[in-house]
Amino acid sequence: MNSTYENLFISGASIRSILHRVHRKCCAWEQEKGACLKPKETQTNTQKALDLSFVVANVLKYLPFHDRQRLRLVSQAWNDSRHFHQFWQEVDLRFVDLKRRPLPVYKLDRFISTLKTLDICVEQIKDLISLIHDCTRVPTSGEVACDISALLGTLPKLQHVHISQYYSGDHSIRSRVNPVLWNLPQVFHNGNDELKTLLVDCGFWCGHLPKLAPFMKSVECLVLCRVENSTHCSWDSENAVSSSLIAELLEHIPPNQLKAIQIGTTIPRSNASQKLCIPPVSSVKRHERLEYASKQMNVSISDLEPGDEIISVLLKNHSQSLEYLIVSCKY
Repeated sequence: MNSTYENLFISGASIRSILHRVHRKCCAWEQEKGACLKPKETQTNTQKALDLSFVVANVLKYLPFHDRQRLRLVSQAWNDSRHFHQFWQEVDLRFVDLKRRPLPVYKLDRFISTLKTLDICVEQIKDLISLIHDCTRVPTSGEVACDISALLGTLPKLQHVHISQYYSGDHSIRSRVNPVLWNLPQVFHNGNDELKTLLVDCGFWCGHLPKLAPFMKSVECLVLCRVENSTHCSWDSENAVSSSLIAELLEHIPPNQLKAIQIGTTIPRSNASQKLCIPPVSSVKRHERLEYASKQMNVSISDLEPGDEIISVLLKNHSQSLEYLIVSCKY
């Protein structure tokens, strides 16, 4: 246990004092919305508020998930707070070893039916899926797209997903998501149990982008930080391939719904030798997008830049809603 948690557990009274102040702030915030965290019988006795598991669950939802797991040791009421859905609404698994300390099996149903915000490393997705399902029933492979698709299909109420990458060499998680987009998920939240924010901050081969199409119907914020280009395609350039597949993915988002997007490409790595097969339908759609871009930008199709195809889709479908457009450098 590190020094932070050693200091945290020096005095149980100090813990209750700190979290009691947090609880009062939460109550004030909830009361402004016409709700109250405390049952009526405890409103006149705030000293006993944190002895109620329901209240504790509402307090703990404001703390990181790994802190919630540790604080359950304070008392039985705190441990029982895991029975309430507030405990599982927002979960950050990036710093949790799911192999050594998996989620409690008897709470997985609550986890699946409640989880709305998830932060996870791409290397952890298989471990999480194997905890939830029998591996013979859920298809997983070495491909990031397959794992992400299985994850999104397993957790039906997810609204905000941030997928990072863990670097074992220096034991770090590096973020390429622009700081402007960090606070946007709360802005876009509208209460519906649909995927609103998808942040993929890891290598993703462009040939697998179509696998994300079924999950685009409600997305308002999309981040693809490291789209890996393909070196084996009949089209004119590597950048044209990835740009065209990104543009095709954006066409699955309903018009005037997308509010923020960040796109970044990178050199081919894991799939450098994998051949990309473009179906005829995609080629036809690409030609239509290029014609539209050519008219809008008043240049010939041969003079278009690879990114112009993406810009044309955004201008055509999301000109009334798009607030942030960020293009990242190659990594």
